[in-house]
Amino acid sequence: MADTNTLDTAIGHTLRHGGRVCLVGDDQQLAAIGAGGILADLNTAHGAVRLTQLHRFADPDEAAATLKVRDRDPGAVDFYTDRDRIKIADPSGLPDRLLTAWQHDQRQGLDSLMLAPSRRKVADLNQRARAARLAGQQPALEIDLADGNRASVGDLIITRRNDRRLTTGRDWVGNGDRWTITALDPDGGIHATHRRTGKSVTLPAGYVREAVELGYATTIHAAQGVTADTTHGLVDELMTREQLYTMVSRGRTANHLYLPVGGDGDPHGIVQTDTQEPTAADVLERVLFRSSLAASATTVRRQEQTTAAVRRRLQAPGHTPDPAHGWPPAGRGPAAPGW
Repeated sequence: MADTNTLDTAIGHTLRHGGRVCLVGDDQQLAAIGAGGILADLNTAHGAVRLTQLHRFADPDEAAATLKVRDRDPGAVDFYTDRDRIKIADPSGLPDRLLTAWQHDQRQGLDSLMLAPSRRKVADLNQRARAARLAGQQPALEIDLADGNRASVGDLIITRRNDRRLTTGRDWVGNGDRWTITALDPDGGIHATHRRTGKSVTLPAGYVREAVELGYATTIHAAQGVTADTTHGLVDELMTREQLYTMVSRGRTANHLYLPVGGDGDPHGIVQTDTQEPTAADVLERVLFRSSLAASATTVRRQEQTTAAVRRRLQAPGHTPDPAHGWPPAGRGPAAPGW
């Protein structure tokens, strides 16, 4: 997710000190917030080594389904439908249904994560999860976190900044690591154990205030790089394929999708409906074909130069349009402006 300027700074610094740089990532997941698209340029110019075997997933069919999402294959929807991974409900009742399923996984001893496309929805899910855990009891000590929420012993948190000075032995605290609070310091520091490794760490108060959030739920962007046993994710019509791809590739054993669809909640409404309202399958297929991948300035310039060259050839004296290749477009003569 590093933008082009950040990559340039990091690579330049490394090369000046005699180092080498290897860029590792998935160019079909979420891209940089800033100017990006450079990985696609590098792939076009020089190629890339492709990893072909997925190791995260317990079920090979789950792995294959994520690749179908990556490749915009509508057949991916069939996998999640057939495995009962798509849940639909009235928008007002959907968060509670997701929370109930997440709690069930937690009680089964699974490391489960809730995902949502916006910080507002994440904050709502985190607050619901913490309220359910506390069940009306007031903790003896609470501290403020970076996301504006409060936390106490027993809460699930997530760290948002790499810090090699904070270690659990051989490992250091990383962005996206998830922890359970075991004790609090009066000054706001946290003692916690890692959800996956069980190793302990002490997070100082300054780090907590700047880089620790509740970790029951997180945004899809923040989850890139996170691995859990299961995920439960809210989907809406404004999501992109990159968000969906990231969402369904976080869980080792199962990834569940929750969609707000009108109607009475009948599961058959996932694939069939007698109304004009879009079904869950319709929504997911639209998401599959909506992309947010950025093009670099180099790519945009090359595309514009190619388009301009085509237009010059078509407008050149003596050029004869070829109807077999769609020129001129239907309803336009050879001298139509812009062609």
